[in-house]
Amino acid sequence: MTIRLLLADDQALVRGALAALLNLESDLEIVAEVGRQPWVIYGVLRTADAVSPIGASEVTASLLAFIAIYAVVFTTGAIYILRLIDRGPAEISAVSGDRAPSTPMGVALNGEDRS
Repeated sequence: MTIRLLLADDQALVRGALAALLNLESDLEIVAEVGRQPWVIYGVLRTADAVSPIGASEVTASLLAFIAIYAVVFTTGAIYILRLIDRGPAEISAVSGDRAPSTPMGVALNGEDRS
């Protein structure tokens, strides 16, 4: 004897996990799953009315545009960072008297120790 089940939960992850567990049993059959659609108001707005009028080709085009824009931004940033790395740190001028003697760099450059 097969027991037929209807799964109803508003969380898709819970429904999926429960369905996976129930499918392990040979005498249980899941005939339907029902979930909540929070953007649809029960008795006021039907699911068919809540569907977006944007087609799949428009969604694909906008996704590809976002991917292209982010690829350009990422590539530009990566090239900039690699150029900074290639250039290396800025050179420090070792001209005597260039720094005040009270600063750590001034002591290092002038060889003075006031402690």
